[in-house]
Amino acid sequence: MLPLVLVFILVFASLSMIGIRAARTGQDMTRAMIDRLEAEKSFVSTESRTLFRWLTAQPVIGGMDLSAEAKYNPLSFQDGLPASENALDFWSAQSGIRRDDNGILIHYQDSAGLISLNGTNEDELILLMEAMGFDQLKSNRLIARLLDYTDSNSIRRFQGAEAPAYRLLKKPPPANAPLRHALEARAVLDWAEEGALWDNDQLLMVATAEQRSFGLNPALAAPALRALLGDDRLQQLAGSGDVFSQRQAIPSPRARMRYEQFIDGPSSRYKLIRIIEYERRPVAADRPFYRYSIGTRRQSQDVYDQYDDIKALFPAGS
Repeated sequence: MLPLVLVFILVFASLSMIGIRAARTGQDMTRAMIDRLEAEKSFVSTESRTLFRWLTAQPVIGGMDLSAEAKYNPLSFQDGLPASENALDFWSAQSGIRRDDNGILIHYQDSAGLISLNGTNEDELILLMEAMGFDQLKSNRLIARLLDYTDSNSIRRFQGAEAPAYRLLKKPPPANAPLRHALEARAVLDWAEEGALWDNDQLLMVATAEQRSFGLNPALAAPALRALLGDDRLQQLAGSGDVFSQRQAIPSPRARMRYEQFIDGPSSRYKLIRIIEYERRPVAADRPFYRYSIGTRRQSQDVYDQYDDIKALFPAGS
């Protein structure tokens, strides 16, 4: 009889432990869901505040003036933009960082300082591929396939690829339309397989899908792009003359915001990164801006003391 009692006790204890573990797991999952919902609420608030700042602040040479008295004036583009008078109120368009009240960091990069994958300047794409380490043969092939993907016809370029090549590999056919965002370039034949383009979000850090007739604005070049290309290649793209450089320092109607949100998860702290582009449409009263979500990524992050000195999104008095 005693062995049966011991067996019963052992089974009861085992079931109890399983129940306790299940309850703890459920609590952890519930806590994680609550934390994620709170994080989403914080992000929605920060995005709204950021968009308001960008739409209403006064553009100045090289960025935005966030001071209370500086409000957006479209006529200032015709009269010539001033330089910022107060460094505390100046938000640089070259990946300048601000911190919202809830701790979320916002990196502001004018898209004119990024290379356009929908642009008409093939020289920029050639220099980009060269800087990423591709030889001339592979560079030409990747560019030709990108251009075949984004043009409006079905005529295959030399080394390019149109619908038959995609069908042969059982892939969706090319859109024959401009990319909606830089991440869509993964759909171009052979692009997704090139790790150099995607490791550490390399392409997303230096490229945009903005449609424009002008090339890169070197005076607003993103720090990541400047580090990748180097000053010599940037100078090669800049053309000549100080007038060109001065003109290029004027912010464009499109901006990329990179949001970094630090979240304490059940086991460790992590950083949630969201990349979103906004385009100002001042002539459209019913829709004054467009929003393009580029992507979201989760990254482990244990410390962020390096961000202690970042200025506030809403400076004192604004």
